[in-house]
Amino acid sequence: MNTAQSSQIAQLQNEVTQLRATLQEVLDRIKDIQFYQWHGNDHWLSIDDLCEYIPSHPAKQTVYGWLCRYDIPAYRIPGMSKNMMFLQSEIDEWLLKNRVNTSKSIDSTP
Repeated sequence: MNTAQSSQIAQLQNEVTQLRATLQEVLDRIKDIQFYQWHGNDHWLSIDDLCEYIPSHPAKQTVYGWLCRYDIPAYRIPGMSKNMMFLQSEIDEWLLKNRVNTSKSIDSTP
């Protein structure tokens, strides 16, 4: 084998390595898209959207406290450990679970 052939083989190996890396990136992105589409028509909220959506408009610091205590349903964005996303339907359920009973509802319970 001469040096020209060795050079071509090395170049091909390099290109194959690059193709593998690109393919892995594509597969990771497809997995992310499938994760987001899994929830159908539900709306994803960023932390800023969440602060606007919740009627009391909590500060981001408050939401981060809820996250640290696992009080609020949330999802990590793959590959970005600090960014969290929230499903609007799960936030609605979470808000309803934390309902405070009224005196009328307390009196009507057996």
